[in-house]
Amino acid sequence: MLIGLFAVFGVPILIAYALNVWWPHWSPFGRVNHGEIVEPAWKVELAAMGHDATHRAAGRWVLLHPAASECGDACETLLDLTKRVHVSLGKDHDRVVRMFVHRAGLPVDRVRSMDAGLILVPAPAAWFDRFGGDGPVLLVVDPQHRAVLQYRADLQGKGLARDLARVLKISKIG
Repeated sequence: MLIGLFAVFGVPILIAYALNVWWPHWSPFGRVNHGEIVEPAWKVELAAMGHDATHRAAGRWVLLHPAASECGDACETLLDLTKRVHVSLGKDHDRVVRMFVHRAGLPVDRVRSMDAGLILVPAPAAWFDRFGGDGPVLLVVDPQHRAVLQYRADLQGKGLARDLARVLKISKIG
């Protein structure tokens, strides 16, 4: 009977300990997020981008589109996708804002005419140096202005919607 009790209660503890010590990066269920987690999460200086950006993003999650060059067809498709995802959030729609950060001096009239709800923010060229050549096409920024998730060119709308729904459900801020 003592051996049976040890097998039922002690063996799972030993297995968990062994997995933690010898295979610390093993995950039993794989990845649940669709974007890449930004580690370490870096501070997005919205105050340096202007009063309007800071005011409209205060206490909200931000879908941030960095655009170092002029917005082409792929960029417009992404903006449309994030607009649809934003609308699909339902009651949490007001907890998220969309922001388009473009290199200062680039023409943005086409983007402005496409979407009136999008916050357009000019940024200096040095701001885009952080991303290098193949930077993210979308960042999810938390209400404390830290970039927490990033998405590359293969972004899927369902994945973004699931990630946003999950962080909004879990988050106690914003």
